[in-house]
Amino acid sequence: MQEYQQKGQFEIARESADISFDRFCREYFLPERPVIIEGIAKDHPARTTWNRETLHKMLSREPSSAIFANWYVVSRGAFNGDYPEPEIVSRFYDDDDVWKKDPNIRVWIHRKGNESNWHYDGVESVFNLQVTGAKEWWLASPATRLISYPFTGFSLIGDAETNRKVLEGKTWTRCVVNAGDMLYLPPLWYHRVISLEEENLNLTWAFTKKKTEVYTETLGRELDRWALDRFFAENRYAFVRNSYEKLMALLPPYVRIRYHHPKMVEAPYKVTPWRIAKRLIVEWATLPYALAHAKRIASTVGEKDRAEPLDETLRPDKTGKAA
Repeated sequence: MQEYQQKGQFEIARESADISFDRFCREYFLPERPVIIEGIAKDHPARTTWNRETLHKMLSREPSSAIFANWYVVSRGAFNGDYPEPEIVSRFYDDDDVWKKDPNIRVWIHRKGNESNWHYDGVESVFNLQVTGAKEWWLASPATRLISYPFTGFSLIGDAETNRKVLEGKTWTRCVVNAGDMLYLPPLWYHRVISLEEENLNLTWAFTKKKTEVYTETLGRELDRWALDRFFAENRYAFVRNSYEKLMALLPPYVRIRYHHPKMVEAPYKVTPWRIAKRLIVEWATLPYALAHAKRIASTVGEKDRAEPLDETLRPDKTGKAA
């Protein structure tokens, strides 16, 4: 049995920057085990030249940049001069067994104390590179699922004591990722992240496996959720499709079903009408729990670091020159 499948706290694996792509895939990517690759970007220029102001100016000048909630997105290669893409990440762009996004790079700018509460990022595999600062990560395995708000990856929001209790009987770890290190976060792993330094800059890349042999309770939930969304969103009756769209627009984000993947990962799990019916009952049974947390959720969302608006005076026009 893998250490991360046992209940209780475990020590996250740490590897040196020279780990081979084949060994990374064999020991971490395919079995979906988290790992910290230490010093993979310790000598990159951005370690000493980037700060909140310079990065924001770079983003404002970058044609592919955009704001998405609390982070920015840019296309591949936008920062290669300051922060060359890690080789492990580059290899996945050439891998036909994963789905890639574009723009694919997410840029995070956080102040000390910023906290993301327990959640998981769906079926994506995420590579999170710490450019400057440091972050404390709490990770919980999808094999020992945390309580989540209906149909979403957002889990319990609470105080420090509540966050400790939520891990009772779970498989979890706690670690610090320092500047120059990169964390591999496997699909569906719950995480809570706290920014430790006065300024914390991160780059992340995300890929989705087309097929997995790793089945967990949380993956079953995602497969049911995706099938449910497809049933309503692609229903042959326009009335059903339109009603579903209107309902999703009315519901607060933490109880929306909507799923945006065009396809779903193949896995050793069969979605059946019985499982869909059971999923509906189980998910909606947690609605009172979610509604009881409504004020807490709104307060938490309001306290997060927002992505600052880009400086439109620096945005390039169609000729590639600054406006």
